[in-house]
Amino acid sequence: MNVTVVVPTYNERDNIARLVNVLQEVFRENRTDGRIMVVDDSSPDGTAQIVRELRKKNTNVTLYVRAERRGIGAAYKFAFPMCKTQYVVEMDADFSHDPRELPRFLDKLEKGYDLVVGSRYVKGGARLDPFYRRVFPVVGNWLYRKLLGFPVTDTTSGYRAFRASALAKIKLSRLPNDFSFQSAMIYEFMRAGRRVGEVPISFRKREAGTPKYAFKDLLGNIALLLRLFFFGRA
Repeated sequence: MNVTVVVPTYNERDNIARLVNVLQEVFRENRTDGRIMVVDDSSPDGTAQIVRELRKKNTNVTLYVRAERRGIGAAYKFAFPMCKTQYVVEMDADFSHDPRELPRFLDKLEKGYDLVVGSRYVKGGARLDPFYRRVFPVVGNWLYRKLLGFPVTDTTSGYRAFRASALAKIKLSRLPNDFSFQSAMIYEFMRAGRRVGEVPISFRKREAGTPKYAFKDLLGNIALLLRLFFFGRA
């Protein structure tokens, strides 16, 4: 199998080199033809320069630097059309997502799923980040499931994998640029009749740097939920 792991970055100089190295180990251990695509939003801390150095010894690493910070959804919308592999994975750069759990996603895709979401709430999953960050996602997940029939327990999870052929049929331009992109993607796969599943993940506190999710992103998810419920569109 072959896969592209897309990693959006903004001020992740303290994490990105180690993440690339661990992903390379995962690829080798699982005999996976893997590529790593870093999409950096012109980080002022020099994240892109570190990736440029990594590319000298890692031919499967690509780097795209965008002119400005426009949101995680915008980064994925930019990157996905350039992925030419069988599978595409999205993952945070800060080690809140464990790269060594990647084979779980690929195994599920091999069983015929089109979208596999990493869940912190199914058996075997865990949230190890601060408690105050857990309250609103629990409420939001419940609403997405009850009001819209979402088939997964973790609608905002940013660790997920796609079958590229199914992903290519999604009209990305109409989806949000912020964190609500994640929930909108699940809705689009549901609406297209695609097979959506989940695997357990352990979500940890980031190892370095500062979190990117803010109160405005909570508002963005609330707005998306209302649009989907009343109008059926993202």
